[in-house]
Amino acid sequence: MTFLRVSLAALILVIMIFISYFDWVATPTPKPNTGVASQSATETARPSEPPRKKKIRYSKNWSGAVNTEPPSGYFAAAGMRFTVPKTLRPDIVKGNSDYYAASAWVGIDGLTHGTALLQTGVTIEVNKTNSEEVTYVPWYEWWPNIAMRLDIPIGGGDEIEVEVVMFNATSGKILLWNRSKGDWVARALQAPRPDAKLAGRSVEWIVEDFALSEGGNVPFGDFGVIELRDCKAHTSTDKVVGPDPSQPFYIRQDNLTRTNTSVEGQSVSIQYLTTTKF
Repeated sequence: MTFLRVSLAALILVIMIFISYFDWVATPTPKPNTGVASQSATETARPSEPPRKKKIRYSKNWSGAVNTEPPSGYFAAAGMRFTVPKTLRPDIVKGNSDYYAASAWVGIDGLTHGTALLQTGVTIEVNKTNSEEVTYVPWYEWWPNIAMRLDIPIGGGDEIEVEVVMFNATSGKILLWNRSKGDWVARALQAPRPDAKLAGRSVEWIVEDFALSEGGNVPFGDFGVIELRDCKAHTSTDKVVGPDPSQPFYIRQDNLTRTNTSVEGQSVSIQYLTTTKF
């Protein structure tokens, strides 16, 4: 009996050790609290931001993209590249007029600031009173002053880079560079009058059916498709942003949609609609 009691006690001890071993193996060792969450925990905990709903904005003269929300500070510079079209056909709505045109430009403060706009770009035009050929007019403007022509040669198919810079409310700079030919021109500018101050509230990448001095819009030449590339804006706090994809601008005149705009990353594509949409 003594032997059986000893053997039974030994057996119970072995079973308890066996169970304790597996209980230790199955229980994970707690990690030290370093105050830094693991990557997987961080990914899970990060709230997902729903994409902003696309809202098409119609304009009588603008097609393209804007950004009205600097992440911090204010917009201090904006730029882009584009290839000027080799051909320009007459306005599909207004017919074969003697003059028709379109203009591609980048600007600061064109949308939300009513007292000033700094912009530079290229106008593509046909003036049949002079020639049947397409001509290209580089220009800059600190609105409300009139646009001023830049003396730099541009031909069909040339790649153009444009930039506007706001130093402060009353001074800035424009740059236009013909990357295909290697020519460039820059202008340091001052506000044309005391109340024409920049604020850096918005930036724009636009193809425009611009207004005539006598009223109305110029006959809008058919450019096909213009791709605005490397559309970037820099803020006063050194942040870099692109166009806002949630609010593309379409040109709409007399209940007819004249352009289609798509925004992908830093690219803005503007298509001239040869079949107008109501």
